[in-house]
Amino acid sequence: IVIGGGNIFRGLSGVKKGFDRVKGDQMGMLATVINSLALQTALEGEGAKAKVLTSIRMEPIGELYSKAKALELMAGGCVVIIAGGTGNPYFTTDTASALRGVEIEAEVLLKGTRVDGVYTADPRIVKDAKKLDAITYDEMLELASLGAKVLHNRSVEMAKKYGVELVVRSSLNRSEGTVVKEGSNMEKLLVTGVAADKDTVRISVIGLEDKPGTAFAVFNTLAANNINVDIILQSVGREGTKDISFTVASDDLEHAIEVLNANKERLTIQDITWNEKVAKLSIVGAGMMSNPGVAAKMFESLYNSRVNINMISTSEIRITVLVPEEDIEKAMNAVHDGFGLGA
Repeated sequence: IVIGGGNIFRGLSGVKKGFDRVKGDQMGMLATVINSLALQTALEGEGAKAKVLTSIRMEPIGELYSKAKALELMAGGCVVIIAGGTGNPYFTTDTASALRGVEIEAEVLLKGTRVDGVYTADPRIVKDAKKLDAITYDEMLELASLGAKVLHNRSVEMAKKYGVELVVRSSLNRSEGTVVKEGSNMEKLLVTGVAADKDTVRISVIGLEDKPGTAFAVFNTLAANNINVDIILQSVGREGTKDISFTVASDDLEHAIEVLNANKERLTIQDITWNEKVAKLSIVGAGMMSNPGVAAKMFESLYNSRVNINMISTSEIRITVLVPEEDIEKAMNAVHDGFGLGA
């Protein structure tokens, strides 16, 4: 068992309050140790053998984790509880769980959470969202990176690479969950799910010189400053200029504007604007690759609900649009209904 510490302290929540990220994650690791000791005590109270192994040296609280020690204890009928995440900052409990599952050569990884599986949409927003029996690694990766918070995308990447099936299920009841697995033998649904992400901002750089290398200079500068860019739209302006719009995470807005302003002359930027009142809406489905008209159906659903599209981005199994933030819930329901995903 790999257990989290979010009920006590979550590293990312600390960062938002001004904590250093490394220190925040270390506090989160210590929180997982407290929870692990509580779980060990509860299991022993039920007559089970349990042992806490820690990813960082913490004797006598727990013994340092190793694959050999974990397998030895399990072979002897002991429940092994692994605390401390991976022992390193910047990694979630989901990723730590996948890592340990791969290390001990597990056949399946069960993710216990507050929801009882992966749904076609967030059931808090789309009331008739349907729980999926199964979903492919690739579809889950897309949904996880697009705002679905049920699994962290790094954990899905690791599980896919090493062939460990994931099962997302409730830690509060015994209902069957959703299996995340390789999709070669699965029915490829046209659209598997709809995801929304409000943690995004649109930035526009105006009046750039319309010549080769301009876009490279802009995005290379952002990359050198660790600013990740998502949707990109370029439009030709007038008199030898062009405009480029792109999206970044909300937390990166201030840094991105500072970087662009500091390099404004070198990048030939005449003006910089941004819009925080936007959100990304995405549909994901392996069946898109072989079926025409998916984009048209999505855009029709948005048109019928009078939702304007600001930007569009696609991949083989995903279509993402940028819409006004105030319309995101309406848009999500419209697209969900448009593809008949309801229960």
